[in-house]
Amino acid sequence: GVKGGIVTDLDAAEHAVRSVVGMAERNAGVTVQSLIVNVSAGRLGSETFAATVSLDGHEVEPRDLAKVLQTVNERSIRDERSVLHALPIGYSLDGHKGIQDPRGMVGDMLGVDVAVVSAETLSMRNIELVLNRCHLQVEAFMATPYASGLSCLVDDEAQLGVAIVDFGGATTTMSVFKDGCLVYADSIAVGGQNITH
Repeated sequence: GVKGGIVTDLDAAEHAVRSVVGMAERNAGVTVQSLIVNVSAGRLGSETFAATVSLDGHEVEPRDLAKVLQTVNERSIRDERSVLHALPIGYSLDGHKGIQDPRGMVGDMLGVDVAVVSAETLSMRNIELVLNRCHLQVEAFMATPYASGLSCLVDDEAQLGVAIVDFGGATTTMSVFKDGCLVYADSIAVGGQNITH
């Protein structure tokens, strides 16, 4: 019921989810009620947005961070896409980049670069529909390439810079980490099954 990460048959997908969740519940001895769902379909998109706010020479406070991140958020929202992650890559103060945490520092202009990963809203709604039919609640959606990186990287690899390619059965995902942050993620609907066929 799922092909390339896209729901193609609601009934078949529901049956598959019920079967797998039931087996997992029996083996773990727990009842699953909610999930964090990995998404590799829905034409994952990755963009970097930048924004600045004026500080007028005062020290950076949490409200300044919230304000500059809100500015990025307003630019990144699109009707047909849902934001999965909006992750700060780094801050700048008066044009000086590479600042990890500017709180308490003083300057005139605070800037931020944010990696935004999004997916098509309707594709994610179909996945959620299947899970709701199985009486499962979706706590959050997570981009599969980001989850792959978090699960297999150690801190110094992500700090130095690394690209991760996850070659699956129906999709291939890629993520790039630099300075400990996700900076790019993507997915294509080509995997091992294409080679087999």
